[in-house]
Amino acid sequence: MTLTNDDGIPFCYACDWMQYSVMLSSDTPEFYCPEGFRLEIMAGNNVFRHRALVWDVLGNKWLTLLWSPYSNRLNSRIMTVQVANQWLYSGMIARSIDLLQMITECEFNSLGRVDVCVDWEININQLECLHNLCSGGMYVQGKREGSIWWHDANAKKKNFKTQAHCLSFGSPSSEIKVKCYYKSREQGMLADVPVPEKPWIVDRWRNAGMNDKNVWRLEFSLQSSGQLRYQHKPISLDQFGDEYFVARVLNGLYDKRFIVRRNDGKRGGHKNGDRVVDFLRLPDVPTAQLKWQGVTNPFSSPASIALLRRLMSEIDNPALMSSVDMMSQYEGMVRTCVERNGLRSYFENHYGADIDTFFANRDAGEGIHEVNVDFRNFFN
Repeated sequence: MTLTNDDGIPFCYACDWMQYSVMLSSDTPEFYCPEGFRLEIMAGNNVFRHRALVWDVLGNKWLTLLWSPYSNRLNSRIMTVQVANQWLYSGMIARSIDLLQMITECEFNSLGRVDVCVDWEININQLECLHNLCSGGMYVQGKREGSIWWHDANAKKKNFKTQAHCLSFGSPSSEIKVKCYYKSREQGMLADVPVPEKPWIVDRWRNAGMNDKNVWRLEFSLQSSGQLRYQHKPISLDQFGDEYFVARVLNGLYDKRFIVRRNDGKRGGHKNGDRVVDFLRLPDVPTAQLKWQGVTNPFSSPASIALLRRLMSEIDNPALMSSVDMMSQYEGMVRTCVERNGLRSYFENHYGADIDTFFANRDAGEGIHEVNVDFRNFFN
């Protein structure tokens, strides 16, 4: 969707990545190939045993499917679905579930990862702002780490000049990752004979009247894990299939998560006197504020969630699995962490079962045991 701000400058909004999960009707699902499509089934990855690619007769990829998890920490009937990028720009997000249900019997479960972005033709003031973000003259409020990718802007000349073409902000473990980058360069539009990697994106720029060699993108990657809520309700595929809703979400994220300030040295305690920089003047649309829900106790802290994650990261440790006594004590710590901090819903959403079912399926102790493969053991 293309919208213009008060100055008549166009901005192209889109959902650029969509991954969600469904629940299969069986641990051993049957698959059918709809007419006009090709279904390729192959080995999975280090999380799922099986993978399938869905193509149409013109050779366009539609879906990537992964199912049958190795770990008993995941529901055995869960399948992840990634929608091919081309169809995210063609109004096919909501229709992807219809195609999937023609292939195998399943029901929508939850969103996984969703990327929303806005493209615009950058101006000299915004480039100067990005330069200051690289040098430390400005910063994005609340961000304590990130990365910068650059290139030699004078590669064909003798003098060397560095120019940033991608800036990321925030911790790699954050539920929201932010990136600002030179999309025209990524798409190969600076070549002598430009051939865009994703022509459907460049076509949008041209239709909006943008110079296709001068477009930058601001992108927010949302790691939902089924916890993303809007107006206290789970987000649906239909909502992210609506590009106006995507614009509202991105504007809300920009207002809250990408506040650029000058480094005036006026930060002190909870007060920040550094001047706010008007980096982007986005179109005036009502913002949609998203929430992450899953912690049932309003007093639960991020520290308690981090503790639970650390405890669960060692649940398959061989020394632990070999001892019934140690597993019993370890289970007690996990249960105490969950109960004291109101994390039952969080536990169930993240580990595929309620805490009682999860530990009922733990088979610790000596002797012969049939277990699922943990690929980490092959690399140690």
